[in-house]
Amino acid sequence: MRGLNPMKIDHMQNHPATNQNLWGILLISVSAIGYGLQPVFGKLAYAEGMTPSTVTFGRFLLAVALFELHYLFLPKGAKVSARELLTAAGIGVVYAAATVCYYLSLQYLSPLVFSFVYYTYPAMTLFVGALLFGGKITINHLISTALLVSGTALLLSGGEVTANTQGVLWILGCALCMALFFQLQKFLPKQRCELYHARIMLRVMAAVFLAWWLMEGAPNQDGGARGFWWVLLIGLMSTYIAFTAAVMGIARLGAAYAALLSGQEPLWTALFSFVMLGLALDAGQWAGAAMMLAAICCINYFAVRQTRT
Repeated sequence: MRGLNPMKIDHMQNHPATNQNLWGILLISVSAIGYGLQPVFGKLAYAEGMTPSTVTFGRFLLAVALFELHYLFLPKGAKVSARELLTAAGIGVVYAAATVCYYLSLQYLSPLVFSFVYYTYPAMTLFVGALLFGGKITINHLISTALLVSGTALLLSGGEVTANTQGVLWILGCALCMALFFQLQKFLPKQRCELYHARIMLRVMAAVFLAWWLMEGAPNQDGGARGFWWVLLIGLMSTYIAFTAAVMGIARLGAAYAALLSGQEPLWTALFSFVMLGLALDAGQWAGAAMMLAAICCINYFAVRQTRT
């Protein structure tokens, strides 16, 4: 093993901001890997006979338990007002709608196509902000969005990994709900730990998904252990760990830089789809995916620039 350079150690100790940035990059990467695994785990759960309602309810039941345990070790803030509680609960309902669309779409699409189309939500976030909250759309955003649409059309044009129209509509609905979810965050008070509001949202979402699961007759109660194993991994790795890492990474890097780095998520989905499912895009689809990633990076980059001005 190589010895550490004392001068390098001293340099690192004298630059805590650099260490903060490195930790932030690592945490956002962990979050992207966790979220990138989610559609792959979801497909594997479906292959074992799990239904969308079972996957969503099981996922959030575990996540709620983990976040409640986590919250016991966090400092407690001032008592929440009724307005703040209702705002967080309402945003939780919006996220629940996005999640329902997410898992219904995953029934029809491969994780590869799914993940890239899902990542149209940064562009949708801009337009939702402009339409509803007076946000600013620039010519750079319009060019990036045109590139994103062109890449999406090329991705969906065909190949070994095909795209079902119903699945595409569901995932676009999910992306739209996610755009609204991100825009509504501005109405939450900033003085609290981000996990505090997440705790409220998760409770609401767990209640929504419990109702969905019961309305469908509580399926998969006697299902195989392998199906529930994938649901467990979604709740642990793709919900609790991924979200907590994202919150901690954003605290170190800022939301704009974190969003820029989170664009790596579809690439992780592509990698795990190939390794775990044997799926790959053809050359034309990869060209479309590359256009989409470039557009997403541009949109997030312009958001970073706006935070500097």
